[in-house]
Amino acid sequence: MTCQATHGRRTAGRLVCILALAAACSGAYGAAVRTTRPARPITTQPAARAITITEPPAARLVLAFGLTAVALSCLWLWSTIASGRRLFPPARLPEPNWTELDVVVVFVVLLLVSPFTHLLNTHGRPEQFLAGCSLVSLLMVCLVSGLIRRRGQTPAGALGLGWNGLGRRLAPALAVFFVAVPLLIGINRGWRWLLIHVGGPSLDASQKLVKQLATSSSPAVALQIIVAALLVAPLAEEMLFRGLIYRLLRKRVRTAVAVPAVGVLFGVFHAPVSVVLPMCLFGGLLCYLYEKTGRLVVPIAIHFLFNLCQVTLILSYRLG
Repeated sequence: MTCQATHGRRTAGRLVCILALAAACSGAYGAAVRTTRPARPITTQPAARAITITEPPAARLVLAFGLTAVALSCLWLWSTIASGRRLFPPARLPEPNWTELDVVVVFVVLLLVSPFTHLLNTHGRPEQFLAGCSLVSLLMVCLVSGLIRRRGQTPAGALGLGWNGLGRRLAPALAVFFVAVPLLIGINRGWRWLLIHVGGPSLDASQKLVKQLATSSSPAVALQIIVAALLVAPLAEEMLFRGLIYRLLRKRVRTAVAVPAVGVLFGVFHAPVSVVLPMCLFGGLLCYLYEKTGRLVVPIAIHFLFNLCQVTLILSYRLG
C-alpha cells in the first residue's frame, strides 16, 4: 500500500509539472505581454498601412528570463518528485508569541494614519502621497519590530529573518513560484474576462502606484515608486500579513484555513477588484512558502521578485 501511495504521488507530481510546463511554453509569453503592457491610446491609421508592434528589448529580456526560469523550475520539480526526495528541507516556524491585542494595536494605528494618506491622495501631489505611503509602511515595520522586542525577542529570531541556511530553502521556493507564474497569469486573464462579461468594474482601475508609474513623466515620482515597490512594500507587507497575521491565525486554526484566509486579506488589501483574485492566490502562495521554509526572508524575496518583474516590464514599455 505504501509503494502504491508513493507511486501515486509521483504520478500526480509529474502531471502537475507537465501541465505547468505546457502552460508556460504555450501561453505565458503572450499572456504576460497583454497583461502587463500599459494601455496606449488608439489612433486611426490608413487602411493600406500595416501596423507593426515590436516589443522593447528590456521586455523581451525579462519575458525570456521568465520563460527559461519556468521551464527549468518545472524540470527541477519533476526530477525531485520523481526521485522521491523532499521538496523542502525540514523547517519549523518561529514563535513570536503574538496575541490578539497585538493585531488590534497594529490595526488601530493603521486606522489613525489612514486619514493622513487619504488627504495626501486627494489633495496632495503624487510625490507627497508616495512619501506618505512609504512612511506608513515603515511605521508598520517599526511597530511590529517594537512589539517583538517588547517581549525580549529579536525580529530576526521571532520572524525567521536570518540568513543561515537560506539558500537550500530559497531555491525550492523560487522553483514553486516560477511554476505558479503561468497559472497566476492564466487565472488573471480568466478573472478579467469574467469581469468584462458580467459588467464588473473597469479594468483601467488599476492600483494607483502602477498607474502613476505607467503615466507619470516625473523622474522623482518614478524613483519613489520603484523604491516603495521593491524595498518598502515587500518588507512591510510580509511582516504584517505573514509575520503577524498569519502566525497568530496559524496558532488558532489549521494551516488549510489560515493560508487562504490570509491570502484573501492580502488580495483585498491590493484593491481594485480587477486584481483581487490573482493577488489572493499570490498571498496564499506566500503563506505556503513561509509555512514550508520557516523563514520570512523567503516570501520577502519572492514578493520583491514579483514586483521587480512588473516594474521592469512597465518601464521597458514606457521607455521603449
